[in-house]
Amino acid sequence: TQWIAQTKQMLDQPGITLRGMVGSAELATAYRRASFFAYPTAFMETGCIALVKAMAFGALPITSRFPESVLPELVGDLDLGPPLPSHLAVLVDEKGTVRPDPEAAKAWSMVGTPYFESLRFSAAFGDAVISALRRERAPELEALRQQLRKRAAESLTWEAAARTMLQRWHADGLL
Repeated sequence: TQWIAQTKQMLDQPGITLRGMVGSAELATAYRRASFFAYPTAFMETGCIALVKAMAFGALPITSRFPESVLPELVGDLDLGPPLPSHLAVLVDEKGTVRPDPEAAKAWSMVGTPYFESLRFSAAFGDAVISALRRERAPELEALRQQLRKRAAESLTWEAAARTMLQRWHADGLL
């Protein structure tokens, strides 16, 4: 399909090597060496362990900010991905997720997901990646990496996730 052709074209660039399956030691080395982790998903995800691992090693996330996924909560203000276009931004809350009201949900189903499957999104995502690469060694990005490592150590662990869930369940009166 068109997406596969686009992906193959993007992989056929200088400096990009598709490695296939690798062992955990080689993967950890790659995460450690990575400046960024590009993740242009348009799927409703409950989590992305590869992204969490990359963030723990200090790779700055460049994501789609897909509002129906865990990305806005997981990455938050450290995401270097493209901002939502204004016609979609009005449908999300301050956390970056689709507003729970029926009108927003209906509007999102009509225009949200199609945007993430469009060439317009592909271009915006590509621009975000290029912008990040041009600033790779900028002091402000190094500061973001430090924040990211700290956040990952404090909140992106199984223990922290369990603590958060228990706090939410207590607040909702479920426990």
